[in-house]
Amino acid sequence: MLRRSHQSAVLTHKSDLGGVSLNLSDEASVLAAFATQTAAIAKHRPDVVLDGVLVEAMAPRGHELVVSVRRDTDWGPVMMVGLGGVWIEALHDVAMLSPDSDRQDVLRALNGLKGGSILRGWRGEPAADLEAVVDTVVQLGRIIRGNPRIEEIEINPLSVRDAGQGATVLDALVTLS
Repeated sequence: MLRRSHQSAVLTHKSDLGGVSLNLSDEASVLAAFATQTAAIAKHRPDVVLDGVLVEAMAPRGHELVVSVRRDTDWGPVMMVGLGGVWIEALHDVAMLSPDSDRQDVLRALNGLKGGSILRGWRGEPAADLEAVVDTVVQLGRIIRGNPRIEEIEINPLSVRDAGQGATVLDALVTLS
């Protein structure tokens, strides 16, 4: 299965504009998705010049989380982790962290989320690979501390598979000064 999306530096929420198609199985479905996406984006954002398209393998299904780090004008670098994908806007279930947070700090933040029980395994479902999330968050803290040009990195969604199976960045936005 394939995933396809239009690419443009000014399109930060491609799915909201019809710019992402999932589960494409053959050339005909990819071409049809291209036509549909192009028309949808032109309708909603006629000013956008597309840089191209991305066709990639579908990532395995997982829990969608958001992981981000940004430079706040008052606080300096701050990190956020929480339920991602469309859930971030619907539930606002996030925790704020320092970019100096260690593995235990991040794990406590994840367990403190309202959706933390879902990530730990809920009603017979397997637990999510929280170690992969912790690795991602700790690494983002290192990245922003080591590079003053980075204003923001937002990974949304980070698809987190079952414990021991890792996580995949499905979409990321990086802003440089």
